[in-house]
Amino acid sequence: MSDSIVAKEIYQEAIRSQCHSFYTDEQIEAWSAIAILPGILDRFFSDGIGWVSCVEDQVVAFAIRYPLNHLALLYCTSHFSRRGHGQALVERIELDAKLDQQETIFTEASLLSCSLLLRCGWQIVSPQSIKIGGVLFNRFLMAKSLGDQ
Repeated sequence: MSDSIVAKEIYQEAIRSQCHSFYTDEQIEAWSAIAILPGILDRFFSDGIGWVSCVEDQVVAFAIRYPLNHLALLYCTSHFSRRGHGQALVERIELDAKLDQQETIFTEASLLSCSLLLRCGWQIVSPQSIKIGGVLFNRFLMAKSLGDQ
C-alpha cells in the first residue's frame, strides 16, 4: 500500500471521527470526500515534503508541507489523537521549513486543528469562509514566524 493511500485513509478517518463537535454531517461528508476525488490531494503527495508518526509499525498521523512555507495537511487517527503525534509533526514541519530558510510558515487551519497550532505558537491571521463541494466551512488562516526559534 502506498504512503498516499495510507495518508488518505487517515485523512478520511480523522475527519469522520473527530470533527462532529465542530462541523455538521454535511460538512464532514463534503470534506472527507476530498480524499477520494481524483487530483484534489495529488499535488501535496507528489510534490510535498511529509512526515509520518508511527506506533509500532502503524502510521497513525502525517503532515505535509507544500509549498515550502505552507503546512498543507496534518491529520491523526482518532485512536491516537491527543497523544502528541500532531504536535511532534508540527514541530518537525516547522524545523524543516526553518532549515529551508523560510522565515514564516502558513496554514489554513480547521476548527479542530486551530487549538493545537495556537499551543504551538501559531497566530491567527484571519478567519476564512470557503466552500467545499458547495458546502460552507469556517477555518483560520494561521502563521508562525520561524525567525525566533
